[in-house]
Amino acid sequence: MKKIIVIMSLLLFKSFLISQSFNTVQIFDCNSSEGLSKTNLDVNVDNTRYVEGNSSIKLQAAATLALGAWGSVSFSPVVNNFSVGQVLSFWMYTPDNAGRIKDMELVLIDVNNSSATWKFYYKTPFNQWHYYTFWLDKPSSSSGEINLTNIKTIVLRFQQSEQFNIRFELWIDDFRLYYGYEAEKIAEVSSLCNVDEAQQEKAAQEIVAKEILPWVDISNFITKADLARGFIEIAVSFYGTDNIRWMMIGDDDAGDEKDLRAYSDGVIYELLDTQYKSFSRDPVYPRDDKYTGIISGSWIVLRFALPKEIQSYYKLYIGAGNFQPAEALVGLKRIYWMTTYYKAEAYFIHPLPGVYADIIIKDVPQKTGWEYDVVRKIFNYVSGKYEIPQGVEIEFDASNSVVYNMNSSIASYSWDFGDGTQASGVKATHVFNNLGEYNVSLTLTTSDGKTYPELPYARKTITVKVVPTPAEIELYQNGPNPFDLSVANPKTIIKYKLSEQTEVSIRIYTLTGKVVKTLIDKQTMPAGEWYVTWDGKDENGSLVDSGLYLYSLVTPTKTVIKKMLVIK
Repeated sequence: MKKIIVIMSLLLFKSFLISQSFNTVQIFDCNSSEGLSKTNLDVNVDNTRYVEGNSSIKLQAAATLALGAWGSVSFSPVVNNFSVGQVLSFWMYTPDNAGRIKDMELVLIDVNNSSATWKFYYKTPFNQWHYYTFWLDKPSSSSGEINLTNIKTIVLRFQQSEQFNIRFELWIDDFRLYYGYEAEKIAEVSSLCNVDEAQQEKAAQEIVAKEILPWVDISNFITKADLARGFIEIAVSFYGTDNIRWMMIGDDDAGDEKDLRAYSDGVIYELLDTQYKSFSRDPVYPRDDKYTGIISGSWIVLRFALPKEIQSYYKLYIGAGNFQPAEALVGLKRIYWMTTYYKAEAYFIHPLPGVYADIIIKDVPQKTGWEYDVVRKIFNYVSGKYEIPQGVEIEFDASNSVVYNMNSSIASYSWDFGDGTQASGVKATHVFNNLGEYNVSLTLTTSDGKTYPELPYARKTITVKVVPTPAEIELYQNGPNPFDLSVANPKTIIKYKLSEQTEVSIRIYTLTGKVVKTLIDKQTMPAGEWYVTWDGKDENGSLVDSGLYLYSLVTPTKTVIKKMLVIK
């Protein structure tokens, strides 16, 4: 029996790909349709919906666009000297009917008519602007060696549904090049076998069975800019000899080896990109295409949610089987599974140089989680939502906003509370007098006059839901529960609601009634939803033992008691 040679490695190291100073240039402003060419799309300037300037370009499927056919729009960029290390970006608004689009592509064509293509998919939720970025040295396919220093045409292509003939609509705005992206390799696994063993798919089966990031702590890579925008970007790349092509199998959220997720301080943080989820584990990139795949060495970029702060660790899991060779057949043989060497890599993509706005609402916790869309039968991850009581003064704080890799500073903070009122300053207070949902936005401007959308994260918007004053006093289950004291800087959050301004005491007890810790002692609190944290220590500053504990909320008119479990 022939011996298989398999090399597997898991590395955690820094490998800077690109590191440049901040620079950006607009390559198409979308304030005019002059110079645009179209095929199977209707193209118009729309001055009612835009991100930058005073208009955007509206694209609509032509009535003649057949099932499965492609529509496209193209233009010549203002600058044509692209290079490795740049990011091309634009904004796109997708209404509900865009959910029927099968595929989307960005194509760059050089003066020699060589081309490179980046497949992408619409982002959710619908009916709002989303920001799309493309790393120019990592296309999903190419025809020949593209000359990035002499690009003559940029093309956007959209494929009609194969089941529904929909006159879908899209809006695009503010095409830009950004210089100065930076990525670090954080993991690598590989496999090797001889030529005869490759015919039995030995190396391919080995690489597919291995975890790329098996709960690796990457908290040392995460910056304040990442925390401000609320997510990290991880690029996965797959290589193989003989020009293999590869694909991504969908994240199934099943908690197994194909569930991509992160774990930080006792809380799970999911993959944010709904386009990469599939409960039936179908191919998601390219979508529903297990035969064609994408070229060896290209990137699939994944976004994972972040907490507001990391106390001790942020462990990432990228498991086995989500990334594998495509299944193109020659006869009965899967040719991309039959080579001698494979390698999978993971990269941490740092934020682009710029300004990153962040909002904290004092003493009001953020509501996050998955909401099910019954129309499209998908889950959307929702964050940045807050519930605040009607008629109560609330403090909004922008002090966690940050300048990242940019020789500038924040010169101004502009607040818009979504109810017709504005404010300025690092901190601002506001009272919402009417019930309903409001979009509260913070916009930063730098000392050299740069702001949103040139700096895409210089504006942050959160949703505030103004609710009636609570009808009664409520004490919620602490979280996390069980409360794990073995982590660094442990803490658990105890939330409560008050129907009116009243005196509050919150204490931790043993099951026998002995006071362990007083968290609030007869403090007057206004009506609303509030929280307090406990670090697991008693009145003497020592960590408590494992076991069940009681915690109580006491007001002059009511006492509520709940249990929590402490573990070490």
